[in-house]
Amino acid sequence: MAGNKFLVIQQKMIGDVLNSTLICEHLKIHFPDATVHYVINEHTLPVVEGNPHIDKIILFKKEYKRSKIKFYKFLKDFKQEEYAAVIDVYCKTESNLISYFAKSKTKISYEKWYSKFIYTDLFRYSNSTDSELGLAVENRLLLLSPLIQNLK
Repeated sequence: MAGNKFLVIQQKMIGDVLNSTLICEHLKIHFPDATVHYVINEHTLPVVEGNPHIDKIILFKKEYKRSKIKFYKFLKDFKQEEYAAVIDVYCKTESNLISYFAKSKTKISYEKWYSKFIYTDLFRYSNSTDSELGLAVENRLLLLSPLIQNLK
């Protein structure tokens, strides 16, 4: 992977943000020299601060929802980085735009009719599971399949 720098986006609530850190952890396990950037909403910072699997926390601030100019400046910052892959767990309009602006040949998310043109790899949420991991975990790990064939 080019530079082994990854961008993971999960701008939801505290539990979702914490649960999605397993993506960051698996990226570090399978790419030990990887750099992982994690986009989260600012109110969820306490649950990931100090996490050894996250090299840079990028805060999505409330002001970006109120000001299109501030949001656009925030988006432009993603053009300064080059990522081996972008993994959009949130898959809503804001994260679609972050993914669109981020420089990466590999962009992974869940399948939505309105964002198919942004991503290279799309997955559908599973509604059933055969494992003991649970749907939330399995659906997140599914997003790693284009990058990691034998997930540990």
